[in-house]
Amino acid sequence: MDERTCFCTVIGCATPTAPENGWVDRGTSDTVIVGCNFTQQRWYLHCAGRRWVGDGRNCTAIDDVGRY
Repeated sequence: MDERTCFCTVIGCATPTAPENGWVDRGTSDTVIVGCNFTQQRWYLHCAGRRWVGDGRNCTAIDDVGRY
């Protein structure tokens, strides 16, 4: 039996972790949309090599009476 070794190179970015009170939608292989659960706030990140580039933000939580 012929033994072969395979080497793989991963290119691209892993899906980022969603912010607290938010979500991540992997649009394409090189873009993601990040949004907040309690507001209409969204932003886009673009994969450059192995790093996400863009304006990373936080999502505000709503308390029990609906205030931010």
